Amino acid sequence: MDSQVAHPFQKRERVECSRTNLEMCQEDESKFFKRLITQELTWVYHYDPETQAQSMQWKHLDSPPPKKARVQPSAGKVMLTVFWDQDGVLMTDFLAKGTTITGTYYASLLRKLREAIKIKRWGKISKGILLLQDNAPVHNSHVARSEAQACGYDILLILPTLLTLHPPDFHLFPAMKLLLKGKRFPDDAALISEVTSWLENQPGVFYKNGLQSCIK
Repeated sequence: MDSQVAHPFQKRERVECSRTNLEMCQEDESKFFKRLITQELTWVYHYDPETQAQSMQWKHLDSPPPKKARVQPSAGKVMLTVFWDQDGVLMTDFLAKGTTITGTYYASLLRKLREAIKIKRWGKISKGILLLQDNAPVHNSHVARSEAQACGYDILLILPTLLTLHPPDFHLFPAMKLLLKGKRFPDDAALISEVTSWLENQPGVFYKNGLQSCIK
């Protein structure tokens, strides 16, 4: 099935999902965003080649265009999970090699997130946490949902096909990966250090604008 084509029932699901979340936001927008935490994961590579625009070179009108090999992202990569709110990053997780994200693993991240919230956002838990995540199987697993309930999170679901609602996909990760493109990292440690530094050094307004833009 073409991923760009949605069947009528998928369109209805998207509409209902969007309407439910928007109505919740409109009841008290300020309170909504104070409670909201979003989560997403992505691969980051030891080497991700530059885009065509980034790699453009100046040349004389009569000189031939430079020859460039077709380059693919390197095999070296790390799975990054980020939890963040309107004030910045709350927690990151870099998946260890040979490990997969299961329901049990994700449940452990939700426990760690609660501790991070208590340290970095004193009083936020008492207001009630709205956790924005997609409905991936590990998120919907019994162990993960039980842990989310135990931690006091209210789950704000989006559909996998509704990525325009998810701030990491349209705001955080594109900006981060633009910085990484064209850079080479010798190992996981160097890559993790660069990513962590970038995430920590973004101003608060970057994260705030990212969350609030999902209203549009």
